[in-house]
Formats: sequence, C-alpha cells, structure tokens
Amino acid sequence: MKIKFNTTKKPNLARLITVSAFTPFNSIASMNRFHRLNNLIGWLVFATAASVYLLTIEPTASFWDCSERIVASYKLEIPHPPGAPFFMLLGNFFTKFAGGN
Repeated sequence: MKIKFNTTKKPNLARLITVSAFTPFNSIASMNRFHRLNNLIGWLVFATAASVYLLTIEPTASFWDCSERIVASYKLEIPHPPGAPFFMLLGNFFTKFAGGN
C-alpha cells in the first residue's frame, strides 16, 4: 500500500494561530505559579543583596578612593593612571577656599 501526501493543499494559518494561542486552564494556572515563584525569588535576592550592602557599608569616607582623590587634588598629583585631570583641578580650586592647615 502506497501512502500519498497532499502537497498542494496549504495549511489554514488563521486556524493554526487560534489553536496555538489557546492555552488550557492548567497551563494558565502553572504560569501563575511560575510568576509568583519568580517574584518571590526576585524579592529574596533583592533582600539578601540589600542586607549585605547595608551591613557592610562604610560609616565614613574610605581611604582608598574618595580621600585619596581629595589629597591628590590638594597637591595636584595623579591618583590613578587615568588621572581625572578636570576633577583634580576643580578640587584644587576649592581647596584654596577651605581654610585651615
């Protein structure tokens, strides 16, 4: 017995779209569970990251970057290879008005 395939008939695209767009109730319920789980995991990751950040935040300016740039701008030195020359000149200009030693 030979099997013949009808290659001349084109598929009905409107029927394919409506059938593929239809989702049964179980699939919608599982999607809602996924969205709920996704939101819960996202909030847990955010809470963990925020708590670690707040627990390890420095109470004052750090010596490694902020104060190093302040001293470098006062003495017109280069703190890092890029240098940030405008920041150094602007910082030096304002240290002239700071007063003190």
